[in-house]
Amino acid sequence: MRAAHRALWRVGITADFVSLDRAGPLPYQLLVLPAHYLMSDAAAAAVRTYVDGGGRLVATYLSGVADEYGRVRLGGYPGALREVLGVRVEEFRPTPDGWAEDVHLAGAVEVRPGVTRHRFGAGTAWYVSSPLGDGVYGKLLAEAAGIPVREGAAELELVRRRDRHASWLFAFNHGTSAREVEVAGTDLMTGTPVEGTVEVSAGGWAVIRET
Repeated sequence: MRAAHRALWRVGITADFVSLDRAGPLPYQLLVLPAHYLMSDAAAAAVRTYVDGGGRLVATYLSGVADEYGRVRLGGYPGALREVLGVRVEEFRPTPDGWAEDVHLAGAVEVRPGVTRHRFGAGTAWYVSSPLGDGVYGKLLAEAAGIPVREGAAELELVRRRDRHASWLFAFNHGTSAREVEVAGTDLMTGTPVEGTVEVSAGGWAVIRET
């Protein structure tokens, strides 16, 4: 979970957390399941419906293996997600450096070592069968979501929130030098109108109500 969140943060993609058992329709560009070992039938059905309807899924090793009571699902791994992911895993291989698996393709295609992609219904599902470094993992998640990687996102964090009437941009500078952000609106910390750019000092922040 931490690795997935860190990888998303480093490429500038904000994330939410959702319970698949009570989710209802999932209004997200991308669903990430990092080692989602325990998975109920209801959660598996929610994932299937999401991808079949055009959603994008990235699931990692050890996902869908057992039900919510810890009972391992028969027929091979990744258990409840085999059909959606288009793979069948016959053997887990923990290694001194992490994790590896014997993956058999069942409709999916290998897109890079340890990563497969499968078209399911109107959507697409990626399976990650071994640990990835932050950089590779982040780029994969951005590619899966269809969102461009924003360079320097780990230093200058930008989060946008909207309602029906307005949008707000939150800028957090985690770096050691001032950074400029292109935006137009009103700086809510000072009440000053902003046209073009606002400077965010090192370790500082800004909140802009956009126009």
